[in-house]
Amino acid sequence: MPPSCWPGGGTSVVGDRSCGPRHNGDHRFKGAFMFILICSAAAISMAGLGALYLASGWRTSSDRLLLAAPLLLSGALELFDLLSLRIPDSLSLWWPASFVCESLLAPAWLLVGHAMCGPPANARVRYLRRILLGASFLLLPVALFGSGHLTMFSPDFDQERIVFLSRASYLFYLGLGFFLVSALVLLERGLVSHQGLNRWRVKLETVGIGTIVASQFFFYSQALLYRSLDYNLLPVRSAALVLGCGMVVYSRLRRGDPPKIRISRRMTYRSIVILIVGLYLFSLGLAGEGMRYFGNHSQRYFVGLLGLFGGVAVLMLVLSGTHRRRLQVFINKNFFKEKYDYRNHWLDFTRRLASTSSLESVARSALDFYVETFSLHGGAIYLLSNDRNLYQPYVVVDHSLPTETIDVDSPLVHLFREKGWVFNREDGQEDILQVHHDLFRPYRYSFAVPLFVEESIEGIILLGERVDRDEHLNYEDFDLMKTLAVQTMAMLQNYRLGEQLSINRELAAIGKVSAFIMHDLKNLVTNLGLVVENSKDHLHDPEFQRDMIDTLDGTVDRMKGLIGRLQKFGAGQPLNLCLTDLRTLAGEVIAEFAAGGIRFSGESTPVRVDRAEIRKVLLNLLLNAVEASTGEEGIELRVCNEPRPCILVRDRGCGMSEAFMRDRLFRPFETTKDSGFGIGLFQCRQIVEAHGGRIEVESRVGEGTEFRILLPAVTSPAEQVERSPLAEDPYAAADVLNAAPLLKKD
Repeated sequence: MPPSCWPGGGTSVVGDRSCGPRHNGDHRFKGAFMFILICSAAAISMAGLGALYLASGWRTSSDRLLLAAPLLLSGALELFDLLSLRIPDSLSLWWPASFVCESLLAPAWLLVGHAMCGPPANARVRYLRRILLGASFLLLPVALFGSGHLTMFSPDFDQERIVFLSRASYLFYLGLGFFLVSALVLLERGLVSHQGLNRWRVKLETVGIGTIVASQFFFYSQALLYRSLDYNLLPVRSAALVLGCGMVVYSRLRRGDPPKIRISRRMTYRSIVILIVGLYLFSLGLAGEGMRYFGNHSQRYFVGLLGLFGGVAVLMLVLSGTHRRRLQVFINKNFFKEKYDYRNHWLDFTRRLASTSSLESVARSALDFYVETFSLHGGAIYLLSNDRNLYQPYVVVDHSLPTETIDVDSPLVHLFREKGWVFNREDGQEDILQVHHDLFRPYRYSFAVPLFVEESIEGIILLGERVDRDEHLNYEDFDLMKTLAVQTMAMLQNYRLGEQLSINRELAAIGKVSAFIMHDLKNLVTNLGLVVENSKDHLHDPEFQRDMIDTLDGTVDRMKGLIGRLQKFGAGQPLNLCLTDLRTLAGEVIAEFAAGGIRFSGESTPVRVDRAEIRKVLLNLLLNAVEASTGEEGIELRVCNEPRPCILVRDRGCGMSEAFMRDRLFRPFETTKDSGFGIGLFQCRQIVEAHGGRIEVESRVGEGTEFRILLPAVTSPAEQVERSPLAEDPYAAADVLNAAPLLKKD
């Protein structure tokens, strides 16, 4: 068969051994081939041993498996290239296999580089890495289904060991070289990112991996320069593979594993799904290639039907809950040390509970997480009733499950109290199964998890049948169930306490309002008591009778206003501001006040206030002054307008210490009186501050106390104030007040 040349398409063509010069007797040729053979054999053996070491052990860590994969691919590539040299007549068989190994090397080395480099902090870099990794997988379908276009030719391959590339194969190796360089960049970044001891541990391994990747790039870089591959350079690649594998194994044996490299379990599951789909497409391609021998007509129908039914079968396999669970268990057992990714599970569980807004949503989110994590058919959460004598269903997933109550003295609850274990129906607890036959019979509930608050069982989580009934749960599953139960009950208890706190706050608010109302009523009753006391001596006096009626009428009006505010409780009470004369208002309070001996003076002072509220402040201060005074001491009330509207109330009573004024004077519910509520001065300060003013106080023990109420001045001097008759002659008004029988106190 004469040598052929490649015209731009078709199959690989190699020169016939009968053509051209023969060198089989040349010792140099035999020696070179023997050298290539020895190097390739050593590389294959070293790659296999290195991969076997990395993949050995119980539940090998994912980083070891990740590194073992490209080593195995490199060894397989050495084997196929060696077979190409040894049996050149079968190049059409070995070269497609080499293409597949080379296409898988790109994503394999990139995954190693990603793992060595670690996750980037920059979101943009992370996105670019994902794009790069995804693009590297595009070489695989090209190698699988585009072998007809990846043609290479060599007129005398068995002698020269040089192959020339087509345009498609040139682009293929161009992409492979790009991905290999990207892997080297990631390895370099990973080494730089480590510091101290960690760098010492990964340095030798990183250099070994980099040596292998660099040698492969060197071998394939010929395609970029000469559009050909020189298989005489195979010993360089083989020696680099031997050296790199030795450095990796030595580093693992003497320096230990590098800092843990973890692959997301979700990414692993997705990769498995992609692998299943890829195998389906690969099988479909093989079937189509095989059917070429039956003719085009048969091939078209058969491949179409195979693709249809095979696609439906693959889709059902991927969507099957049972098979998906079996796949997860298989991956967890064989690729990871732990069955569950506790960190991600805990973050996901915490995120779900944090997004809830009620007690019911917490329970439902927790139950949904149980069902999804352990692949169960529904479940229910039972909580202790208010009378604490039974557990009632609170949230149920899958309403076909029974919802009977559980007594607090049932054998199931006793088991929880004694051992705190997770109940498993398969453990054969006959006493529990007999009492709760409807709950734990087949196709109902299979597990029960207690919800503890300290030593008290506040709830029970009942979990349904497993999706995969052949799966046997072990201590890892039960420990995770109990851990999740602790967090679930903590969140449920927080919401319970929050609801109780809200109720207590409402009750406290009602109590505070009641205290303020009682304080106002006490002031009114005290005033009425003084009227009654003075009426014993002056009831026959017509003037006293008129003043008494006015006092009673004003008291009734204030009580009606108090009732009106109580009816509007919770709606907020704005101040009813109006322009008034502060001296007139103070005179009206004294006129209604049923105690004598008050010296009243002052000048006309326009202010904008809520008359009812300021009246309440004055009444409270005067009552306090009367109670602090004993008989002969005088009480003074004065109104002034310098530098701002001010009311001064002074008594000559017992006075207060500085410590009392600093720590207790204006605090609510602090009182030194046997019958007081301790909110009078607190209420006064609240009212004055609501007007934009303030209260100042000076006091000395044994000398008396002076309160000053400072209010904002009226901004417009042109505003007029309507005055009562008492405002026309303040001194005469004071005389009338002191002389009126109503105001005398025996």
